[in-house]
Amino acid sequence: MENCLALWAKKKEKDGIFYWLSLKRHLEDTREIMGLLWEHWLSEGQRVYITKSMKVEEDEAKSLAMFIGAIHDIGKATPAFQIQRGFQNSEDLDLLLMEKLEREGFSGIKDLELTDRGKTPHAYAGEVICRLVGINRGIASIIGAHHGVPMKENYSLTSFVEAYTANFYQEEKEDSPICKKWKATQEELLSWALESCGYKNVENLPRCPKPTQLLLSGLLIMADWIASNEDYFPLFSLQNEDGQELIDAIASQEDKTKQEIQKKERVESAWLKWTQNQTWEAKQLFDANQAYQNSFHFMPRDFQEKVFTEIAGAEDIGLVILEAPMGCGKTEAALMTAEQLAGKQQCAGVFFGLPTQASSNGIFPRVESWVDSLGQENQEKLSLRLSHGKAALNEEFQTLSRNCSEGINLDEEKTKYVYVNEWFSGRKKAMLDDFIVGTVDHLLLMALKQKHLMLRHLGFSKKVVIIDEVHAYDAYMGQYLYMVLQWLGAYNVPTIILSATLPIERRKDLMKYYLKGRGIKEKDIGNFDFLKTESYPLLTFSKGSEVESFSDFQEEKEKKVTLYQLDEENLVDTVKSLSKNGAVIGIILNTVGRAQKITRDLLAAFQEEEVHLLHSRFIDTDRIKKEEELLKKIGKNAERPKRFIVVGTQVIEQSLDIDFDLMISDLCPVDLLIQRIGRLHRHKIERPKEHSEARLYLMGTSENLDFETGAKRVYGDYLLIKTQCALGNNISIPKDISPLVQEVYGEWNPSLTPELRKKYEESKEKQEAILNKQKMKAKGFRLDKPQLACSEEISLDGLLDNDFPIDSEELCQAKVRDIGSSIEVIAVKKLGAGYGFFQERKDISEELSKASIAKKLACQTLRLGESIIHMEKEEELIRYLEDYNRGELPEWQNAVWLKGSLGIVFDENNNFPLQNIVLHYDEKFGLQWHKKEV
Repeated sequence: MENCLALWAKKKEKDGIFYWLSLKRHLEDTREIMGLLWEHWLSEGQRVYITKSMKVEEDEAKSLAMFIGAIHDIGKATPAFQIQRGFQNSEDLDLLLMEKLEREGFSGIKDLELTDRGKTPHAYAGEVICRLVGINRGIASIIGAHHGVPMKENYSLTSFVEAYTANFYQEEKEDSPICKKWKATQEELLSWALESCGYKNVENLPRCPKPTQLLLSGLLIMADWIASNEDYFPLFSLQNEDGQELIDAIASQEDKTKQEIQKKERVESAWLKWTQNQTWEAKQLFDANQAYQNSFHFMPRDFQEKVFTEIAGAEDIGLVILEAPMGCGKTEAALMTAEQLAGKQQCAGVFFGLPTQASSNGIFPRVESWVDSLGQENQEKLSLRLSHGKAALNEEFQTLSRNCSEGINLDEEKTKYVYVNEWFSGRKKAMLDDFIVGTVDHLLLMALKQKHLMLRHLGFSKKVVIIDEVHAYDAYMGQYLYMVLQWLGAYNVPTIILSATLPIERRKDLMKYYLKGRGIKEKDIGNFDFLKTESYPLLTFSKGSEVESFSDFQEEKEKKVTLYQLDEENLVDTVKSLSKNGAVIGIILNTVGRAQKITRDLLAAFQEEEVHLLHSRFIDTDRIKKEEELLKKIGKNAERPKRFIVVGTQVIEQSLDIDFDLMISDLCPVDLLIQRIGRLHRHKIERPKEHSEARLYLMGTSENLDFETGAKRVYGDYLLIKTQCALGNNISIPKDISPLVQEVYGEWNPSLTPELRKKYEESKEKQEAILNKQKMKAKGFRLDKPQLACSEEISLDGLLDNDFPIDSEELCQAKVRDIGSSIEVIAVKKLGAGYGFFQERKDISEELSKASIAKKLACQTLRLGESIIHMEKEEELIRYLEDYNRGELPEWQNAVWLKGSLGIVFDENNNFPLQNIVLHYDEKFGLQWHKKEV
């Protein structure tokens, strides 16, 4: 190893002292961390999957993981890397390391200049070197991808080396002494790596399919980040080289033994500093009553007990679809199913994904309580994360300990078994955590071509995945969801899908794509026709290559909702009449603009404290206050006001546990209308006599099928027509839920006059065109389906090739939702020469160095919604805001809490010009906008 010992991997200057880490030592560190991650961090299910996919024994799979760690930075054993200057180091440190190389025979390195040095970054150089020495392309591509982006698919190995020969060997002449020395050095490192991991030659290295390559790539990135952390693996002083590798060649056996002990102690110390808790090992569960008592401290309902029994009696479960009405205990049933599947299939965590931040916040306390019970049962701490852009606003999450050793307090209160592992903070590492509640975007990003994608795959392949409120995802998001399901199927990840109800075709597609990921074709799925049932509630799950379904649940008490038509011009008078003796009335509208307009109309007729407006275009801190106020007034066990009118948009149907005596709603697709009805007579409480029966007043219906503009833009004519035609004079919940949804989303065509039939057919064609356009749009940025075969040519090369690279976090988020979503900005108000919070009117522009100020500022987020994005081109809008921030708010990028955020400063009149429109923020009505005057 004489040639390798002078090569450096890391260097820095601190307080006038020069530090370095040799390449060989960094490779040893990474190799050992790969082994420890394999043994102690991966789930048993992941180890089994990786091992079986390569058709080897587990010891050999672990050896391959360690070999990848040992060879991952072989691209640093090149002149192109070794002459790299430090950005902040003194020239003396660079010179000292160059002289060290010169002394070891790398003649001329000190004066070497390479015009194309940047063309061979060390990760890609490593892949090339691996392929040149005969390592199969799949493993070589893992080396090339370890900085987050694999090589391009069409690169030519021969051309690459010929174009940049000097980058690899210092000279163009391959028979020169220095060229031979570099080749010998690289071969030495390879031989050492092979031997240290138990391989005789490169031909013994196994091949692995692409999903396994992704997981090993993610594991390598994780190991490299740990091994590169100087708090765990400190650099060595160049002024004191005792114990360093340079004496290896002449060291006695006693010295070598001492060195090995020191290396082992170095790794053990680092691992103890990094690791916070043991990997969760779920137990097999056999008794529903005991399991529910342990996890939730109550006895299961009939629905929950039967789901438990069905899951307990089946093996090789893949996808579980649970369709049931609101309020039947679906969330706890899903968590219990996750616990069962984790025990059966040896998973080590759970991801719970919901459509919005608000719904994630709503479920978080229930998941936290469940995770705490799991930890208490095993007497071990478990790491839980709330993962969305506004997690810092969630008090429940913020009060969790950030240290695994904390928890027992002096007041002898109950020890908490839940904590937050800070190492997993940040967008790239968050999905590696054990238990996660977050928005479904995090899961959908698993199918988006983006840097460090393999970390997301590694994190999700360790867990049971729960996806809630699937009915809320449109066709565009569905394209990402279907691809994600294929990858989850490929990894054998148990997946649980929750919905109030699903159209039969959507149910079939979900199952089909998941099993497709497992390598099962639709024609080979047993009992596939079970998916066509209209039974409700319904449990459906895959068992190997077959589908099972269960619907023999105890009948729920029916809630009959009477429907009335209401013209908008009569709205205020109707509300007056219906609330004259008191009532809590919910008015849910399809667009923010309508909600703002109708609120103004109501404020002209009612006292200000009797009218409450809630929608998605308030600054988050304002919105959270409004939500808290609602929960205090009309949430469960609240002291309800005599008369209270809540005007809102879809945010009400998706997140809040509130209760209305009476509901008025815009016409919307039937599954979403049923979600809204879920807030009508939700709790068992005493109501005004006039409102003892549930009533829904429906606005926006049209005899000539000419619907309100905003409703058409959001939902399209087709689903509105079918919903209007399917509805009768009443809805019985839950009995009518599935039949109504199947009618609206199935093949049923309403009976219409010839004139209206023409409108209907046109709307159907338009809907199909929109869906096809959404599907095509999604494909441009979506990951390809998993390849399960093993061959010489299957690799990660080209995995993220994209004609339109996604180079910002905002664009990543935007790509997994269609234009109907939003762009998030941080909103502040101009105050003198600076800016501050809307509510406080104090200049904070010079106080960003204070963490408390920066953190609070990061919470002042505002969403630019569909109608605003509709006026501009989405990507142009994001880039416009990025340019604005670089020019007006550059200091934000130096603040930890603000880095990567987009900010806008409203003027003294609460206005902000944005390309072709002007935004206006009103603390009572939220964000509004108008076109610029020409």
